Order: sequence, then C-alpha cells, then structure tokens
Amino acid sequence: MNLHELGTLRKPHGLKGWMRLEIEETYLTDVQQSEVLFVQMKGQPVPYFIEGVEDKALLLIKLEEVDTKEAASQLNGKTCYLRESDLSPKAQTIVAETKGLELLIGFTLVDQSLGALGIIEELVELPMQQLALIRRAGKEVLIPLHASLIVSVDEAHKVLEMDLPEGLV
Repeated sequence: MNLHELGTLRKPHGLKGWMRLEIEETYLTDVQQSEVLFVQMKGQPVPYFIEGVEDKALLLIKLEEVDTKEAASQLNGKTCYLRESDLSPKAQTIVAETKGLELLIGFTLVDQSLGALGIIEELVELPMQQLALIRRAGKEVLIPLHASLIVSVDEAHKVLEMDLPEGLV
C-alpha cells in the first residue's frame, strides 16, 4: 500500500476530539471523500477512520476513537497520509510529477555561470511549479525546477546543473 503525505494534524478544536488539519487545498476533496486517514505514530502509519470533516474558517477533522480534547492533543503535530489510491486523478498526477523530483533532494545545485549554489534541502510545491530550497550565505533561496532551466542531472555524483536567469540568485 502506497501512502501519500498530506499534511499535519494540529491542536484540538473544542472538547469532543475535533482537530485542525493543515493540508494543501489540492487534497481537500480527497480527505472529504476518504474513509481512512493514516497518522504517523512511532515511525509507523496508523489508520484512523474519518468520522467527519468540516471546511469552515479552519479545516477540521474528527477521527474515530478520538473523542476528547486530551486524545486529540496526543495527535498534535503528527504527520498524516492518505492511500494514493484514495487520491483524485488530479492529485495523483501531481504526486507522480513530484515523485521524480523528490529524488533531487540532497543533490548539489550548480549554475553554469555561478558554480555550486548549495544542496537541495527540500522541494516546495506551489500552484503550477516546483521549487528547490537551498541555503546560500545563511539564507533560504528558492530555485524554480523548470525543464527549460535544467541542463543535466548527474545521479552518480548527485549534481543538478542548471542555467539560471541572471539575477535569480
């Protein structure tokens, strides 16, 4: 079973086990239509049946057997997942596109003009584009991972060579 990371459970809302759910808007419908949400507990995904989802000012979720504020507090900050098979076709396409790019985490990003810029620490997904997060001179820098900017990918040496527009970095 393949799981896809959705986001994070946050602090309880009320006294009956409702929690805030922090996810990207892309997955809202998927969560509303799913029966099961997986929560990372001690390194393992644990399934919880979804009793309810409310999308008001905050996205709230109620999981089966989480019936008190205290029980919900135990899940605060936990990463949550859905089965990839429970994702909508649109979300599945986004997941497929992102999986190839996830392999770039840990690669050294090299610009043809500037040389080595830093190591790709994570990928940031924005509507219509993927960005690589690197640290340069103590600051976070986001680099667009657009096919037209990528010159080569050296998997053996973990190097991503790009031709970045002047002034981007």
